[in-house]
Amino acid sequence: MNTFLSQMKQRLKRILWVLFFIQFLYNPAKASVQQTNDSLIKGTVMTETSEPIANASISTGYSNAVSNKDGSFSLWIKTDRQTILTVTHIGYEPATIKMDIIPNAPLVIVLVKGTMQLETVTVSTGYQKVSKEKIVGAVTVIGNEVLNQQAGTNILQRLKGVTSGLIFNVGKADSKGNPNELTIRGMSTINGPVRPLIVLDNFIYEGDINNINPNDVENITVLKDAAATSLWGARAGNGVIVITTKKAAYNQKIRISASGTWIVTNKPNVYYPSRISVRDFIQTEQFLFNKGFFDNQINNTVDRPALSPAVEVFLKTRDGTITSADSAAQIEALMAIDTRDQFDRYFYQRGLTQQYNTSVSGGGKNYNWLLSASMDRNSYALKNTFDKANFHVGNSFRPVKNLSVNLNLFYTASKSTSGIIADNSIYGRTIPYLQFADAAGNALPIDRYRNGFTDTAGKGLLLDWKLYPLEDYKHDRTITRLQELIAGIDVTYQIVQPLGFTVSYQYQKQQTNADHIADVNSFYTRNLINKFSQVNYSNNTVSYIVPLGGILDKYNSELGSQNLRGQFNFNKIFSDHTITAIAGSEIRELVSKGTGVRYFGYQEDPLAYTTVANNVYSPTIIPGYPELAGAAPSFNPTINNRFVSFYGNGSYTYKNRYTAYGSFRKDASNTFGLSTNDKWNPLWSAGLKWDISAESFYRSNILPLLKLRTSYGYSGNVDVTKTPLPISGTGLRDATSGFPIMTINNPANPLLRWERIRQINIGIDFGFKDETVSGSIDYYKKKGTDLYGPTLFDYTAFPNSSIVEKNVAAMAGDGIDGLIRTTNLKRALSWFTTLLFNYSISKTKSYYMNEGTAIVSLLAGGSGITPVPGYPLYGISAYKWGGLDNAGDPQGYLNGQKSKDYNAMLSEVYEKGLKSGSVVFIGPATPKYFGSLINELYWKGFTFSANISYQFGYYFRKIPFTSDGLINRGISPADFESRWMKPGDEAHTNIPALVYTNYPQFNARDNFYSASEVNVLKGDHIRLQYLNAGYTFKKIPEFESVQLSLNAANLGILYRFNKEKIDPDYPFTIPPSPAFSGTLKIIF
Repeated sequence: MNTFLSQMKQRLKRILWVLFFIQFLYNPAKASVQQTNDSLIKGTVMTETSEPIANASISTGYSNAVSNKDGSFSLWIKTDRQTILTVTHIGYEPATIKMDIIPNAPLVIVLVKGTMQLETVTVSTGYQKVSKEKIVGAVTVIGNEVLNQQAGTNILQRLKGVTSGLIFNVGKADSKGNPNELTIRGMSTINGPVRPLIVLDNFIYEGDINNINPNDVENITVLKDAAATSLWGARAGNGVIVITTKKAAYNQKIRISASGTWIVTNKPNVYYPSRISVRDFIQTEQFLFNKGFFDNQINNTVDRPALSPAVEVFLKTRDGTITSADSAAQIEALMAIDTRDQFDRYFYQRGLTQQYNTSVSGGGKNYNWLLSASMDRNSYALKNTFDKANFHVGNSFRPVKNLSVNLNLFYTASKSTSGIIADNSIYGRTIPYLQFADAAGNALPIDRYRNGFTDTAGKGLLLDWKLYPLEDYKHDRTITRLQELIAGIDVTYQIVQPLGFTVSYQYQKQQTNADHIADVNSFYTRNLINKFSQVNYSNNTVSYIVPLGGILDKYNSELGSQNLRGQFNFNKIFSDHTITAIAGSEIRELVSKGTGVRYFGYQEDPLAYTTVANNVYSPTIIPGYPELAGAAPSFNPTINNRFVSFYGNGSYTYKNRYTAYGSFRKDASNTFGLSTNDKWNPLWSAGLKWDISAESFYRSNILPLLKLRTSYGYSGNVDVTKTPLPISGTGLRDATSGFPIMTINNPANPLLRWERIRQINIGIDFGFKDETVSGSIDYYKKKGTDLYGPTLFDYTAFPNSSIVEKNVAAMAGDGIDGLIRTTNLKRALSWFTTLLFNYSISKTKSYYMNEGTAIVSLLAGGSGITPVPGYPLYGISAYKWGGLDNAGDPQGYLNGQKSKDYNAMLSEVYEKGLKSGSVVFIGPATPKYFGSLINELYWKGFTFSANISYQFGYYFRKIPFTSDGLINRGISPADFESRWMKPGDEAHTNIPALVYTNYPQFNARDNFYSASEVNVLKGDHIRLQYLNAGYTFKKIPEFESVQLSLNAANLGILYRFNKEKIDPDYPFTIPPSPAFSGTLKIIF
């Protein structure tokens, strides 16, 4: 830790000294005389009402400037050629000025108030910046103004509901069980990585997305089709998100910005989802006690498991230690307790997030600089905390003619501390009436072992053996410290006028240190010490195998990368022709490693600790047989992934009407097989664009803007955790000799390669007169081939299994994503509406799996990938529902007839799949149709926006009542009250009767009912995503502007298509609580 801090400080110090030294050497006062073919022009950017526009971007293609508070700017231009000035500002239509001669007077440039133009945006692909009008692919650029309509510390969360083609998945996992939180244009893989590629300032970002300071972000570009993503090669198949941070501008006066954001989040609604009443639960425990369900637990003298409070009362009554009257009184008292009330009062709190940010930037003719710093302080619902500091240093300068240098440095330091655990379980069963505090708020104990045993074990010589949940988190905590450093340099030299060359290097390193500290007062440590304590009853002494003191677990991990890129840039405009091209090569190295170790007898002051042997079995009090007390150190081996790539693209535009585009890329990596690297199969794309509205024959005044685009190509996807090398394992012994043997668990695969995703895109951009309606619509069709999937293998060559994973599976998807923006009112009050709409479906095309087994996999809840050929990757099937019979048992269909033979129905499905008639396919578990409706109002300095999102065309499985869930896990929804209880109830309920564990086909009965179609509901819903209001004070002395904004988010569902009031995104868990924020931003 200290070594790393020292290294980081030294590196930071060196970089800052370099920046200072270069700035000192290249003081603008000492700059060489400007070349004679350069001339300085001045001007002012104004509105139609002659008000100055600050922060407008003025660009010539080779130099840039930003307008000052009074709208003024100055810019050096070339006098030996025609100069085209492009002036842009968010909320205004762009202005283009052609200059063949140098003006004698300052320019006055008037910008007209406009909408979010599709064609005025500069797109950053991570390799180049180009005007969107030259892009043939499907891209969306989300500017700083839109990103700031939502608050929060995670920059990607600000994309929710504001861009087409992108959806946030809730409760979905990939094939490995990892969260699948975000997808672009549906799925592109089955068993490969599903996360879109994240690019930060032109290089792949491998760190924690929470490290990125949202205040540092200028815009985000979402690359969606092959023409946009193929240049990123074998890791871009799931789409690319390019994050561009803020930069200073040349010829910019010193600009200071300071902001503060405060976010208050309501307590979670602990009463969602619905739950069985305490009275019903305790009555069920009485039923189970009378059946003898708890007898094994009561008589267990090995683990000594605790009993619930009600069962303890029933046991005392049965043993005669309390009277029936006392029993009834105690049970009635327990029925009056609702653990949710305890959680709401003592565990959960309102969340508070504080964000503070300051930035200073400026620039002269040949240099610019930026400094920013931010601090976040977060206190969450369960009293866990997260604090973070960000620093950003940027510097650009042009030391000599045609040479520019850009330097960037990001440093992040964060600390998170765990909070309280809201756990109301005893021996694996949820107990809804536990009490954690007395009337005065003092912590009460919860049993983890039978209290009769722990009260007498060791004759009082042992440590307290009870758990105090309200206090324990103060003594058992995990503190995670993270540091990240990103340093980069770009050097660009303009060789001749159309041709330049850029060398870029970036270094990333993220180090995470997690300390789990359980002091001697924590239940974890007390339990471990007691468990291995050796009591000498003759002299009442205790010897400790686990020493007195705390337990410290230290985990350290490192993730680092280095990137080096060399790239030629070509940009030529002559007559009616425009040619833009890049070609380059890059190498990339990614290294990760980690360690873990445990210390015993730990105390912080004075520092002391020891170790316990991890290979010696020691006697225990519980469970009574020897166990290992120590813990062996853990090591995550160093993993080194290297990539070498060649790439290029080019576009040609004729008369600003016709554009042709092409790109290619070749990748090699040590994660690919030898045969794959020998072939160097390329990934490529091509596209065309036609501006129909620029044609002489086009004379439409109604639709003055009309453009068509199409693209086709391949991008890739690679799982860096896979290897082409054989993997062996030990642990087995030869049956004859008894000697240890080594077996091959994974055979060599020299053909291992990246997955290939082919995509075709057809798009249209349009705008009606006066931009009353404008937008874009894209249709795409994609197919993933060479996907990772199981296949048969020669078992004589590989005896461990007849199935191995190779590049043999396939999937396909298609969809539509679009944006339509209307100008409803454009006067003193302006009103704009944006409709985002998407259709997306992803299906498996080929996958080796028995059809019956595949259909059974669809009986799950739809949270995981179910690769069944012909069906959605996330899908739900269900048993055909035949209602309840007069005994309260659920019925299905077997051979076309109603049946209660649940095992036979399952066997039939395994054998025949959907043809069995026992199951039906319901539909996808992810929305087929989704989007948002955004309304924005502007009046004088006031702004208001509202975002309503929608999701249609999908299904989810609710939490059903099952006898097994209630009996063995203590889980049941409130509809337990509506269960079948007597003959005739089957006419008005679909909830089966409660049965005991000895009931015929007990588990099969519950499994059938859980997976029946009666428990699958439509997920369609409409949600109020956020409300945002703000005001900008512009006429305050000494300030450029003062902005105040208010935001309300997670405001809940406006309408849902299921009648059970279940949130389809959160059927099993508590939804995010409403959050309210305020932001004050001052610029001067």
